[in-house]
Amino acid sequence: MEVTNNIFKSIGHLQDEGAKGSNQMRLGQYNERLVLSLIREGDGATKADLARMTRLTPQTISVIVNRLLRNGFLKKGKIKRGNVGKPSTVFQIDPSGAFSIGVQIGRRSMDVVMMSFDGRICKHETVQYEYPRFTYVIDEAGRLLTNLLSSLSPYVFQRITGVGIAAPGSLEEWESVIGAPKKSMSDWKNVNIADELRRFTKLPIYLLNDVSASCLSELTLGKHNETKNFIYLYIGTLIGGGLVIGGQLFSGMTGNAGAVGSMPSSVSGNGSPPQLIELASLWKLEKEFSSHNISVDKLYSGEPLSGKSLTLFNTWSSEAANAIAFSILSGVSFLDVDSVIIDSTLPNSYLEDMISKVKGSMKNYNIVGLSPPKLSSGSIGSQARVLGGAFLPLYANFSPDREIFMKLLEPAN
Repeated sequence: MEVTNNIFKSIGHLQDEGAKGSNQMRLGQYNERLVLSLIREGDGATKADLARMTRLTPQTISVIVNRLLRNGFLKKGKIKRGNVGKPSTVFQIDPSGAFSIGVQIGRRSMDVVMMSFDGRICKHETVQYEYPRFTYVIDEAGRLLTNLLSSLSPYVFQRITGVGIAAPGSLEEWESVIGAPKKSMSDWKNVNIADELRRFTKLPIYLLNDVSASCLSELTLGKHNETKNFIYLYIGTLIGGGLVIGGQLFSGMTGNAGAVGSMPSSVSGNGSPPQLIELASLWKLEKEFSSHNISVDKLYSGEPLSGKSLTLFNTWSSEAANAIAFSILSGVSFLDVDSVIIDSTLPNSYLEDMISKVKGSMKNYNIVGLSPPKLSSGSIGSQARVLGGAFLPLYANFSPDREIFMKLLEPAN
C-alpha cells in the first residue's frame, strides 16, 4: 500500500490564496507549521517558492527555514537550476525529524506502529484475538508500547511526539455482533482508553474514533487530497463512516457525524427496517463463511473466490450494495457533496466489485433533483485506521490548523 505525501496538509486547505503567513512574532509558530505543511505537500520547496506561497518576506522565510533545518525537521535536497539567477536549494521533510506511535484497537486485532515524519511506517506489530477482552487488550497494548519505546535510541525517543489511539466507541455493545460470549466485553463500558495506556507511558496521548481516524488518514495521507467534500464509508467488521466538508473532517455535535452504521437501510414498512450495520458489515459475511465451514481467511487472502465462497460473497455484496446506495443517496440529498469514498479491509478487487454494485443499485432509485456523487475506492485500505491513529500526534504538533483538529479529539486528558 502506497501512501502519498500529504502528512502536513491541513484539515482546511492552505494552498489557496488564503494561505498567508504573518510577520508578527506571535504567529512565528504558525508560520513554521505553514512552511512545513507547504514543503510536505509539494514534496519539497525552495525559499523563493515558500516566500511566494506564504507571502512572507524572503528574510522571514530564510530565518524559518534555517531554524527548521537546524532543529532537524528539514533537510537539503536537490539543487534547482533555472535560466535566471543563482541555483536554489530544494528543502524537504527530514524523515527522522519527528516520530509518532499509533495504536489501533479493532474487533479482531490490534496494531501498534511507529510513524516517521514523512508519514511512513517504520515499525509494526499486530496481535490477533477472537474478540477484544478488555484486560488482555490493554495489557498487550502496554506490552507492545513498552517494548517499542525501550528499543529506540535516545535521539529517536526524544523525537516521539505522542501516542495516537484509533478505537471504536462502545465496544461493549457489539458482543453478539462479533460473536463474543455474553458479558465478556462489559468491562469496556465507561472506559477511557487513554487513561488506561497512561500506566505505560508519559507521552501525550490522543484518542479518536477508529472510522474517523480512517477518514482522516484518507484525507491527509491518501490520494484524494484534492477532494474537499465527501462522504467516507469504511466496510470493516462493522461498517462505519465519516464526513469531510470544505476540506475539514466534520465531527458534529456529539462526534457522530458520518456514523452511517446506524442509518436505516430502507423506508419503514411492516416493522422497523434493519440498520446499515446489520446488512453491510463484514461480520455478517464472515458468519456465513463459518456456517459453511469456509475459512474466513479466504476472504482476505486476495485469492479469487470460487464455488460456494463466491456465491456467499455475491449474495452478501448485492444486499449490502443496495443498502449502501440507499444510505448514500439519503446523505447526498442533505449534504450535497460531490464524492463518496469507500474503503475496506477487503482486498481491492472485492472492493471494486462492491463499488460497482453500489453504482448499479443507485440506478434503481429515483434521483430527480439530486446530483449523483462520484464513487471512488479509498487508497489506504486495511491500514487506514492505524495510520489515522499514528497520524494524530504529528498533526497535533505540526499542522497549521491544529486548533481545528484538536476539537475533533475525544477527551484524552
